[in-house]
Amino acid sequence: MIFLQEISNNNSEKLSIMKKSLLLLLFACFFAGQNLSAQCECIDCPNDTYVMGEIVASISSTITVETTGTDDLGANPLVSVDIDLHHTWLGDVSMSLVSPAGVHYALMGDEGNAVGQCGSPANGANFTFVPGNAMPLTTGQSYADVCNGSVNCIEGDWTLACGLGAADIHNGSVPSPNCDLNDFNVAGNTVSGEWTLYVNCVCNAEFGSYLNNWGLNFQNPDEIECEDAPDTPTDGEPIVIETTIFVGETGVACLPIMVDVTDLCPEENEVSVVWSFDGECVTYQGVSSGTDTLCILVMDDLGNIVQATIIVNVVPMPQPNIWPGDGNNDGIVNAQDLLYMGLGYGATGPARASATTDWGAEYAYYWGEETQVSDVDYKFFDSNGDGTIDEADAAAIVANFGQTHSDNLTEFSPFVYSSEMITMTADAIETAQGDMVNLPITLNTINGFVMTGVAFDITLDANVFDLSTVDFVANGEIFVNNMSVAILENNILHVAITQTDGFGSPAQGIVGSLIAQVKSDATPNAEALMLQGVSVMNTAEVAFPIDVATPVEASVTTGTDNTWANGIEIYPQPASSQLFIQAGTTDLTNVTLYDAAGRVVLLNNAPSALTTINTASFENGIYMLSLESAEGTAMKKVVVMK
Repeated sequence: MIFLQEISNNNSEKLSIMKKSLLLLLFACFFAGQNLSAQCECIDCPNDTYVMGEIVASISSTITVETTGTDDLGANPLVSVDIDLHHTWLGDVSMSLVSPAGVHYALMGDEGNAVGQCGSPANGANFTFVPGNAMPLTTGQSYADVCNGSVNCIEGDWTLACGLGAADIHNGSVPSPNCDLNDFNVAGNTVSGEWTLYVNCVCNAEFGSYLNNWGLNFQNPDEIECEDAPDTPTDGEPIVIETTIFVGETGVACLPIMVDVTDLCPEENEVSVVWSFDGECVTYQGVSSGTDTLCILVMDDLGNIVQATIIVNVVPMPQPNIWPGDGNNDGIVNAQDLLYMGLGYGATGPARASATTDWGAEYAYYWGEETQVSDVDYKFFDSNGDGTIDEADAAAIVANFGQTHSDNLTEFSPFVYSSEMITMTADAIETAQGDMVNLPITLNTINGFVMTGVAFDITLDANVFDLSTVDFVANGEIFVNNMSVAILENNILHVAITQTDGFGSPAQGIVGSLIAQVKSDATPNAEALMLQGVSVMNTAEVAFPIDVATPVEASVTTGTDNTWANGIEIYPQPASSQLFIQAGTTDLTNVTLYDAAGRVVLLNNAPSALTTINTASFENGIYMLSLESAEGTAMKKVVVMK
């Protein structure tokens, strides 16, 4: 007798997949150690129910049966149904069998596992369903009653109501009256025709199943012919075993007496399986994707020396895709994604092969690190796929901002704070036409609240501000080590700032400054800009949206004509070590440089025709340059980047 067993080495509960392999047996037996009276097996089962993490909700498989005797299940009844299923978290699986006469039998199901629920954490198992049980499958019966000695049977009880009037959880049809295989064995129901097995998955975090094999057994095997049944080898014929495992899994193939374990087909091997031998068994472990074939000599039960070929297909562990820029995997790329990237900043994990930040699904392995509350794996933060979470990943937020998807989304239930607990404000703006505005934005929260990041929107009136000049600079005093994004979408500036050192900051004070130039024809406006869409992230990975909008008034006076400053050249932009101001024909009287917080970082009361500013010691960021002459004062934006 030949049998095949596989054991998972993955210790993660959600991903431990105890895969029971496809059995290609020397004798007509579906399960090891079980003497079946007849056998009709599925040869080419539709066993791939996922493609790189994309869920296929259900599959069906058929076996065509023909009889040379009386075509009546009353005369030649069905005696068992055998199923070899590999599926993660089996509690969400339902299976039903339909006879050629259209009789439905709900093989398994749990009505408590509605769509989106995953049920029992048990994994693959072998099932043998037989008629005439003392306890047919009814509410409260343990699934262990139908497991074929598998140590990984479903944990829990059957909870789907049986009998007429109970809906089949697969397709809504009415199942057999007694939920017993004998409901098929009624005189007048045919043996011949297509028998169909349905397998359905309802868990929205699943990665699919493998229907390795299934078979039907009848009372009079001599009268049964199976259109797709495997040929039984004659004496001395080679033995072939083929199976599929995931990377990291280990399997065992036990054979007749092994005569010579020297591999006779080494040219067919890839670097994907490690082989070892113990008595009558061959152990193999999948180390990388690919197919390996081992050919050795064994002695069969009749004393013939034959070749045994073991083919092992190693496939990647199925995992959900990442979409570059969607750091929290909620289905949309927005400013909040940066807050999650900040939680994992500096972490490393498996890099993605052929990674890109172009919008689209990319397969990625779990990193094994998750956020505390929502269990978002850090792999989602690695937008560029280089295996490190850093500023380069934030670029994907900018590139793919606003893109959406619906691929295996993470569920969130944020607590919404009121405006009394958290507010974001800015002082009223007093400015003149044509001036540059440097507007500090202040966050006020309840005492003791510590944040790792904040995201918010600033809606600007395009009649007041020149949108081409809009920018935002984070306050380095609150966010000492930070990364930020400021994305202008139409007239809305989406801003996010996050710590990158793993420490929280008091959620109180100026978070940064809005930089924008007032239009030369702007007029006063009570709602020149609006602060809204605020989310504050804390160290426990809970984002708190604030359901409030705060208007900011702009008092605009008639400005002076600053066209005199159009001929002044300021270069290079951005500056690294030096910044040059070429005044041309203009006589400048004062040059003042302000940082984003409005502090004076340089004052020159005697500028020349070519003024040089040493920026080597300046922090990277945006600065405002005030140029004064007899004609007036003009403001220019300067960027320092080293």
